[in-house]
Amino acid sequence: GRPACGDDCDDDNPAVHPGATEVCNSRDDDCDGAVDEGSRLVPTDTLVRVSDAATQPGGPGGLAWTGASYAASWWAYQGGKARVFVSALDRLGQRQAEVQPVSLLPADAFGAALAWTGREVGAVWQDRRDPGAGYEVYFNRFDPTGARLGPDVRVSGTAGHSIQPALVWTGTDFVVVWQE
Repeated sequence: GRPACGDDCDDDNPAVHPGATEVCNSRDDDCDGAVDEGSRLVPTDTLVRVSDAATQPGGPGGLAWTGASYAASWWAYQGGKARVFVSALDRLGQRQAEVQPVSLLPADAFGAALAWTGREVGAVWQDRRDPGAGYEVYFNRFDPTGARLGPDVRVSGTAGHSIQPALVWTGTDFVVVWQE
């Protein structure tokens, strides 16, 4: 069941190979077919603020581990409109880069589920930027610092509202689902 390249289950990542130490990172580090076996959650007393104090109140969006940092998203009110933001956090929750807006238009936006590909973060959210339309689902990609990698792509388009998007990376494609 292993690829022709041998027992290394991820040739793109030198930290992943048979005999590697399994760590809690949603990855099969030691190539034994099991993910994060023997790992356990160890809570700390350290509180981490993901959102920005200037954009409150708000709510959570998504969280993705890039292998070196977290990409965290949230929505909050700014200028009377709900907006979606993303920031890069280190292992201890300290901000590594400036907060980046996911939704750039002055239209209410919520959500921002995230998925990491190994090179970039995919994000999906709902907003109502199009006049006469309800909420629609949009997608974009971001580098590990939160900088966008292209234009927003509208992925829904039926009458009514498209809300509560979810996102997964299959290893080759992003898959988006949502509620109509």
